[in-house]
Amino acid sequence: MKRVKIIMITVLLMAVSGVHSQIRIGAKGGINISNVYFSKNVFDANHSVGFNVGPVIELMFGEHGLGFDAAILYTQKGFKLEEKTIENAYLQLPVNFKYKFSSSDIKPYLTAGPYIDLKIAGKDVWDVAVNVQGAKEQIKAKNFGAGLNFGTGVEIAKVIQIGINLNWGLTNNYKSFNAENIDSYKGKSVTWSGSAIVLF
Repeated sequence: MKRVKIIMITVLLMAVSGVHSQIRIGAKGGINISNVYFSKNVFDANHSVGFNVGPVIELMFGEHGLGFDAAILYTQKGFKLEEKTIENAYLQLPVNFKYKFSSSDIKPYLTAGPYIDLKIAGKDVWDVAVNVQGAKEQIKAKNFGAGLNFGTGVEIAKVIQIGINLNWGLTNNYKSFNAENIDSYKGKSVTWSGSAIVLF
C-alpha cells in the first residue's frame, strides 16, 4: 500500500512539474464591437466601438493539444441609440478551453468557455428620447453579466497570438422601461473583438 502511495505521489509530482513548465503569462489588448439585442424590436440599436486590455495566463498540456487560458480584462461594451452612446466599462473574467493544432512556429487554435462581467464604471440609467410602442423612457444597465466565449486565432513564434472572439451574452445586461411597465424589454449583449496577446 505504501508503494502504491509513493508511486501515485511521484506520478502526481511529475504531472504537476510538466504542467507547470507549460504555464505562461502575458498581456492582451484589442478592439470591441458590441451591440445589444432586446427581447422585442423596439429600438434600432447600432454597434459601439470600445477596447479591452489586461493580463492573461495560459496553461497547455504539451507543445500542442488541449489547454486553458484565463484573463482579467478591462473591457468596454454597449450600443448606440440614435445620437446617444450607451456604454459601460466592465471587469471581465473569461476562462476558456484552448486547442492548438500544430507544434510548429505557427499554431492555429480554437477557444471556448464561459465569462462573467462585473460593471465597474459608467451610468446605471440612461434617459432616452425614443417613443416606440409604448414610450420606453429609460434604459438601465445591470451590474453583472455572464455568457459564453467562442474564439479562433493563430500563435506565431510561441510569443504572439492574434485572434477574434465572440462574447455571446446569456444574461440580460440591459432593460428598457417606463413608469407603467417597469419590466418591459430586456436586452442581451453581443460583442465581437479582435485582439493580440504577447506571452512571456
